[in-house]
Amino acid sequence: MKKFVISAVCVLLCAVFSAPALFPKNAAPPLPQDSDNILVGFIRANCMGRPYSSKNRLGPESFDCSGLIWYACANVGIEMSSGNTDSQLEYGRPIDMSELTPGDLIFFDYENDGATDHAAVYSGDGNIIHATRSGVRETPLDSPTGVYENQTFRDAAAAARRVVADPYA
Repeated sequence: MKKFVISAVCVLLCAVFSAPALFPKNAAPPLPQDSDNILVGFIRANCMGRPYSSKNRLGPESFDCSGLIWYACANVGIEMSSGNTDSQLEYGRPIDMSELTPGDLIFFDYENDGATDHAAVYSGDGNIIHATRSGVRETPLDSPTGVYENQTFRDAAAAARRVVADPYA
């Protein structure tokens, strides 16, 4: 019995003293096990509903579109620029819109002038997750952008990039 108690105390002490190393103070909460993709899962678990801000754009309390992408990528170990959407367009590899899988990035050019105006993460089933003026939310690609009459996000999509491993490769 004495050996059992000593062993139990040792296990408890090891758990207490190693806990900070296992769960660092600033670590993000674990991802849901059923997430389609680590990037999508992180955003769904940690960013949905957060307000939009161009001033405090890099999270964790508020985001703009490129800040959301940088924050999520940084927290799941994906290298990404903290700059604007044009700087983020340099990361990953280009893919066709027909190849989209959850976790791919989509860049939008509302004015069709060659400069990106917005970015989002493809979340699957024809939806994107992005930081809008009304906060971080999931939106169908076929919904209006609100920039030009009858323009949808699908219409404004200018480029797509894969920054995570292709689950189908």
